[in-house]
Amino acid sequence: MTSNDSPSGGNAPRARPSIVYVDDDSDLLKLVELCFKIFGGTEIATYSDGEKFQQMFEKGAYGILLFDWQMPRLTGIDLADWVRNVQGDSDATVILVTARNVDEESEMIKRLHISGVIPKPFDPHD
Repeated sequence: MTSNDSPSGGNAPRARPSIVYVDDDSDLLKLVELCFKIFGGTEIATYSDGEKFQQMFEKGAYGILLFDWQMPRLTGIDLADWVRNVQGDSDATVILVTARNVDEESEMIKRLHISGVIPKPFDPHD
């Protein structure tokens, strides 16, 4: 999670959140985590980079994976490809969060079975 990049967030054993958000923007991670708690009553696991997410990944453990498209080292596309093709997880819903124009990337989005794109910046009330 944002504080320690682990889904448990403390010493007591807890159920693993079914939603994950990976973004290199720590302020945005905190905002999204807070919005899920306040508006959805849902806890999410957050990771500040793709490598930390890969270390904690368990196939089939997550229902929704939100990936920032543009991150250093591993991009959201890299992570989507890794989840789909290396880990073989075709069940998770993968959503990209980006400021990019995705029209030019539509074939890659289809190939990786990306379910949607959330444009940045976004209003958490929407």
